[in-house]
Amino acid sequence: MHKLDNDLWTYSVLAFLPHATEEDTFLDQQKILLTTQTSNLNDANVLLANYVVPELVGNYERFVSIYDTSTDEGLIQEQVKNLAALNIPVTIFEEERGSWKRVD
Repeated sequence: MHKLDNDLWTYSVLAFLPHATEEDTFLDQQKILLTTQTSNLNDANVLLANYVVPELVGNYERFVSIYDTSTDEGLIQEQVKNLAALNIPVTIFEEERGSWKRVD
């Protein structure tokens, strides 16, 4: 998480993304909060995670999970299956030549 925090602060002046981490103050007022905790500290509508936590997904309007090419395809399929079992709609996108393409 510290690497992501640092990257968001220093990546580009033009692409700066204001955010806080769980180590900061006024967590309930943060629009973007980086945390390893499972509680919704800032009453967020969107959960962005690199893994599916089925019992948490239903607490958000939208859940976004990002995988890279090194992620085991079986793990991704299992997590999609878990979401489907909870009646949570799944839309999959893949990066293709620098843009995102919806996978049907």
